[in-house]
Amino acid sequence: QAGFASRQGGLAKVSETSSIQVPRLSGFLAQFTRGLAPVGRVIVRDKRIQGHAKGFGAPSSSSKNNISAKKKPFKGTCPCGSSRDYTDCCATYHTGQLAPETPEKLMRARFSAFAVGNSKFLISTTHPRNPEQPTKEELENHFKGVRCVKLEILSHSIASNDRKGHVRFCATQELVRGSRRERFEFTEDSTFERDPDSGNEWKYVEGKIIS
Repeated sequence: QAGFASRQGGLAKVSETSSIQVPRLSGFLAQFTRGLAPVGRVIVRDKRIQGHAKGFGAPSSSSKNNISAKKKPFKGTCPCGSSRDYTDCCATYHTGQLAPETPEKLMRARFSAFAVGNSKFLISTTHPRNPEQPTKEELENHFKGVRCVKLEILSHSIASNDRKGHVRFCATQELVRGSRRERFEFTEDSTFERDPDSGNEWKYVEGKIIS
């Protein structure tokens, strides 16, 4: 969410008085929902929701709904937090004009891909070593129920051999179920590595939820 956790799902209790069904996901997403916390509250350690999102990673294979409607092109400020227009920012990565030059830029681009519903980019930037490879259907079913609100990059680094990198980020998302919405946030350490089979481009390997 963003890494990739076990394929668990169920009822995510985000407050003492309310609960909503969350999609069965793992990995960012789950690089995005493992160990969810409502904004301003302590982390919720409900094992039924662990594995919902990391590094902006992979949903589980439990999604079975068919997706058919075409999405409208996204316009406006880029969701990655750069304050730039989307067409001049992450869209250049999403359309294949450029490849993210660093793990940080890939992290931002993957968050934006979740925000705008670009399953193709998320699949293509998931490293082959990631244990859970997302499918288009799983990702697009996820897009229906989760809205990406905010991404904050806390730290990022690249190993001296320029083959492996880490990004720590805090993501805010919103679970949408009809008229009901629950906002949550989590902090994750994501690992990225270059993929020799794709021109040594950076790809998302896994993530670990910190809080």
